[in-house]
Parts: sequence; structure tokens; C-alpha cells
Amino acid sequence: THINGLLNTQIWEVKVLFLDQLKCKIRGFDYRISFDNESGRPNGIVWMTSVMKTRLLRYGHLIALDYQKRKFNNLSWPYCGPVIIDGDNEIGVIAESLNLAESIDGYTFVLSSCFDMVPQFDRKMIRIIFCDEFITPKLLSNLHIEGTAVLRCDHWHMMNEVWPKYFGEQWNSVRGPMKVMLESKTEAEWESAYQTAKQRVQGYPNFISYIKSFYDQPEKYSGHKLRQI
Repeated sequence: THINGLLNTQIWEVKVLFLDQLKCKIRGFDYRISFDNESGRPNGIVWMTSVMKTRLLRYGHLIALDYQKRKFNNLSWPYCGPVIIDGDNEIGVIAESLNLAESIDGYTFVLSSCFDMVPQFDRKMIRIIFCDEFITPKLLSNLHIEGTAVLRCDHWHMMNEVWPKYFGEQWNSVRGPMKVMLESKTEAEWESAYQTAKQRVQGYPNFISYIKSFYDQPEKYSGHKLRQI
């Protein structure tokens, strides 16, 4: 165990040396490492290039955030590549990261590292963070942007994973109005879709309560609120 630990430490030192060399050779390249408080072992790394930094500065008012690709590396560390939408309506990666596990602390590390590596960026500029249901308002609090930014649901996850799994056989009944709620252009359309969804699951109190939980969070789920932002 001691020998393995020593080898792992040596391998990690080589990797850090490589990153330091990149930092010297590639203008604008930078990175940050997160260490476990108890063991002192690394549990996350974030890196940025000059292009990524520019994207954050120019288009950082809207960020989409998620972990993925766990099976794309030997250690099964989840990958996180926060993205923005540029002036041509194209996606641009603003950083890349590998972390030991998906967690709110991990997301906090990723974004706070970006802010640290791009000190010119004002985090208060962020208006919206698109994310799945794993991320909670705690992230905004950790980043000290709870008064200026909002979390918005990931439409794809809601329509293809979260809601179909919860509603089961009743999903086809409410799929239409639930989609309208997400894409509503006006408050009236949002309200009408909500009432329709409830009517279609009469006799299922748990479904009605579940739908209301989204209705009570228009800032996160309603299309018309998104357009206002």
C-alpha cells in the first residue's frame, strides 16, 4: 500500500509538472487543483485556455452546467465542461474539468476556479445557469450570486428523463401541457397549461402535487419568465 501510494504521488507530481510546462509554453493556459481536506489527495482539476477565458468574459451571462462522460477515462472521474452561447448562437466551452464525483462542492470548485483564473470577470454578470435537477440553490449561495443569478431547468432532461420516469404510464397524458409550461410565451399560456396538466391526472393526488411543485417555481420552469430574464 505504501509503495502504491508513493507511485501514485510520483505520477501525480509528473502530471502537475506537465501542467506547469503547459502554463509556461501556452499563453493564457492556466489550471486549478482541488485537494481533499483530510487525505490531502487531489479530487478535482480545472483548466482553461485563452480562448475559454475570452468566451467567459464576452458571453458569461448565461452558463450551462453538467457532469458527464464518466466512462471516458480509466478512473471514471466525471467530466465537466461548462458552456456559453456566443453571438452566433453557437456553444463554446469555457473550461474543462475532471472531478472525483459529481457534487455541489464540485460544481462550486469548477466555477470558482474559472472566476479565479479570469479575475476581470464579474460573477454578478451571470444571469442564468442552466442545469439538471441535481443542482440546487446552494450552488448560487456558494458562489455568492444568489441575488443576481437564477437556476433554470434543462429542458432535455425534464422532457426525456425526469418527467417520463416519474409519471410512468401517465406521461403521454401530460406530456403536451408540461411541454407548453416549459415553452410558454405568456403567463396566460403557462397558467392554462398548468390547469390542463392537472385535469389530465385527476384521481392521482401525488401527480397533481408534483405538477404544482413546478408551477410554484416559475423562475426555474416557465418559458415566459425565461423570456423576461
